[in-house]
Amino acid sequence: MPKVNVYKELTNTFSIDNSMIPKMLHDLNLHFPASSIGFPGLKDMLQSLKQKPYKIGIITNGRDFYQRNKIQALGISDYIDVIVTSGELGIKKPDVAIFYDMLGKLQSTPEQSIFVGDDLTKDIVPAKHLGMRTILMGQSQVHPGIDTNCRELSEVTLAVEKLSK
Repeated sequence: MPKVNVYKELTNTFSIDNSMIPKMLHDLNLHFPASSIGFPGLKDMLQSLKQKPYKIGIITNGRDFYQRNKIQALGISDYIDVIVTSGELGIKKPDVAIFYDMLGKLQSTPEQSIFVGDDLTKDIVPAKHLGMRTILMGQSQVHPGIDTNCRELSEVTLAVEKLSK
């Protein structure tokens, strides 16, 4: 839900003056990205993949400056070759155009690529539709679009290596 709508609901629910919404949005934009916390093993996983060496890209739905600030705050920018945001392109996952944009920037093909995502509908299904191999994160699920599941980031490097053969 767009943050302006969240704040409209909050101001209505808690009887806060609506004139506070712009200030609240500004504060969120300014401070929230710096509060981003990565999942355990994030940097180790990215470093391990980068040493192989794999090209690493991020496709994320959200405002460009906001998503890039979160990635910067996580301290993972040096591991990432390309970042594509829906805010930058004006299209969101699951639209395959955002996946094609990433592939073009990485100079890769779907057949050479592995997509790691945590959302079956927005990540896995469109990636598989394009011909990528897929890893669903955080859950074990059976679906024709899923090549493998990883519960923890520490499992991703091995899964990528197996899918790369």
